[in-house]
Amino acid sequence: MASGTRSIRVGVMGDAAIGNALDSGGASLDFDVAPPSDPTALPDEIECAVVPQGLDSVSWQRVVRRLTDLRPALPVVALLTEQRAVATALSAGATAHLPRSLVETRPAVVVERIETVVRRERTTGTTGHAERPTPEYEQIFDGVNDAIVVFDPERGAIVDANDSYYELLGYDDLERIRELGIDGLSVTEGG
Repeated sequence: MASGTRSIRVGVMGDAAIGNALDSGGASLDFDVAPPSDPTALPDEIECAVVPQGLDSVSWQRVVRRLTDLRPALPVVALLTEQRAVATALSAGATAHLPRSLVETRPAVVVERIETVVRRERTTGTTGHAERPTPEYEQIFDGVNDAIVVFDPERGAIVDANDSYYELLGYDDLERIRELGIDGLSVTEGG
């Protein structure tokens, strides 16, 4: 579905409508579509992949994992239909995530985000892929009695929390903990 010479070549997994929506209005992106069951069908020249949540016949998380396994330097943007899927997208290896609804309502925002992700990769050589924890790590992380929270100071965001942390705070939803932020969950001198 390439539409002429563009500065950034993007691979879309499974949904040509996404590329069509983002391609309208002279976006600086050029799109290729591949079946979600075969990430290897994307051309080597792409600089970013887009994986929408809710793919037919295959788990979108598996597609993200497969892409990051096959091409670790390739930024992958997950388009999510559910806010609670953010943690899943990041743990699968997505570089960035956006609400899928923005493709139709504010395509310029999606295009700008993709451009930013690719520019960051070009300048720094890092994609920002979340490193997937090993089963051993997860067993230790959730098996200890100490409350542990993982905070990313560059993004100013909580990345993960273990079961003991949930119990200590009385929350069972990572998204709720992220909404409160580190300041909303910390004890101050005043109490």
